Amino acid sequence: MSYTYFSNYSLIRENKGIVRIEKTMRWTRGGKGNAFLLYLSHMEHKILERELKALANKRRLAILKFLKKNKEASVGGIAQAIKLSFKSTSRHLAVLSGADILNKNQKGLEVYYQIASPTSPTTGRVISLL
Repeated sequence: MSYTYFSNYSLIRENKGIVRIEKTMRWTRGGKGNAFLLYLSHMEHKILERELKALANKRRLAILKFLKKNKEASVGGIAQAIKLSFKSTSRHLAVLSGADILNKNQKGLEVYYQIASPTSPTTGRVISLL
């Protein structure tokens, strides 16, 4: 008899814009399973909130999509690709870097960014959808 374990995070929007975060875990056997609700600690909530805020912008998602395809790029290269000013692109990259979604390294006068690894399950799932 075999069992399969499934785990995923779900964002559930409730009335008045309140969002509840659930981690669903299931052990299934023959198509039947039980779901258990696991509450996140205060620190996990803060980290998740920071990541979700960083991902909640179409320009930042465009940056992640570009970096997923190109692996590494300079601020100027990213700005040109997503058709945004250097200054605005730099600010978006700072937000993503501050949320530990991107790594940056300095090469001469230019700063190069790449998607951090390992990423959290939440960030990894969003990036996989891009």
